[in-house]
Amino acid sequence: MGALLTGALLLWMPVAQAAGMLTRYTDYRERVFDRQGQLQYQLTTHEYLQRMPSGRPSLSSLFALREMQRASLQLKQGTLMVNDVIVRFEHGHYQDGMLVMGNTEVTLPEGRMLAASLRFDPVQQVLDAPRARLLSFSGEVLGQYRNYHRPLR
Repeated sequence: MGALLTGALLLWMPVAQAAGMLTRYTDYRERVFDRQGQLQYQLTTHEYLQRMPSGRPSLSSLFALREMQRASLQLKQGTLMVNDVIVRFEHGHYQDGMLVMGNTEVTLPEGRMLAASLRFDPVQQVLDAPRARLLSFSGEVLGQYRNYHRPLR
């Protein structure tokens, strides 16, 4: 039937990651239970912030990775949100510092793309470059391999 939502647990975890200046910003964990009190699924949100070489945060580079974990199905689904780009994926794993996503749907201002697999590299270029880019997708999009880049605002 209907699910009851419990309060979210908020943890501050400012953990810097290597030379990419990508900082873990906040973590949220939500658990959704059914009416019998059984755990239906757990939703975890990791927010990241990219920092300028001076150490100041770049406000346009805040992004969140949400993972839905259903223990009974052993399925990890997620939504990646960066500025006005939304990526929904059915499964994902980390490889060589990048998030590799499968069965994805990408929603862009110019439309939607479907891809069997996409790679996301949040720190492809250092932010002191004049044309620094935060978001880079590459993968099979509607049967054609292409790269997609979203410049910072």
